[in-house]
Amino acid sequence: MKSININCDLAEGYKYDSQIMPLISSCNIACGGHYGTERSIKKAIQQAQQHQVKIGAHPSFPDKENFGRKLMNLSSQELRLSLSAQLHHFRELCQDENADWHHIKFHGALYNHLAKNKNLAKLCFEVIEDLNREVVVFTLPESELLNFKSDKIKYWVEGFADRTYADDFSLTPRKLPNALLHTSKEILHQILNLAEAKIISTSGKIKKQTIDTICLHSDSKLTLNHLEYLQEQLPKFGYEIER
Repeated sequence: MKSININCDLAEGYKYDSQIMPLISSCNIACGGHYGTERSIKKAIQQAQQHQVKIGAHPSFPDKENFGRKLMNLSSQELRLSLSAQLHHFRELCQDENADWHHIKFHGALYNHLAKNKNLAKLCFEVIEDLNREVVVFTLPESELLNFKSDKIKYWVEGFADRTYADDFSLTPRKLPNALLHTSKEILHQILNLAEAKIISTSGKIKKQTIDTICLHSDSKLTLNHLEYLQEQLPKFGYEIER
């Protein structure tokens, strides 16, 4: 049986985190930029420890009003200070809980924009490097972030279980009607393709790409249904969710 690392963005104010946590491999915990308080971060860390889920920080633009989904016009210094504060606070809370911090995944507009913008990718890399610790970074295939190397930083290429891909193999913009996959069967099919190193666009184009972790968004009770379905169906194809 081959394992698939499934990650979810958690501690973002939705209702089902405690039910989702036992069913996934890795969690990305909102750490104050787009959402998050000390209480919500600590609670998520504790739940992840309880269920042996890999713990990750989910920093973003400091933009709670738009949930980090809009590109912000900040100076490099302003953004650097914000991201550094988010990650250092997260590190302190992990230390308080004696928790192993595994990874970082940037959120929303920041995640998408740094993949294409070399200067922003460099800034984000430098913020991570300043932490002076071994850490994994989740990022898109061919992201500009991948061009920056460090002995302490490893990259996991991320695919998406419930998002579609355009013909250039970028994620279909959320504003378009076909951006999301809604049914458990569609999500299973997408995950199996990604596990077999295939990204397939909405028009059927195929790109070979090794994927290290697969994101399933967790802002709906449907996520629980999808995860239960995946646990039941994946073994039929020789896969299981990594635990």
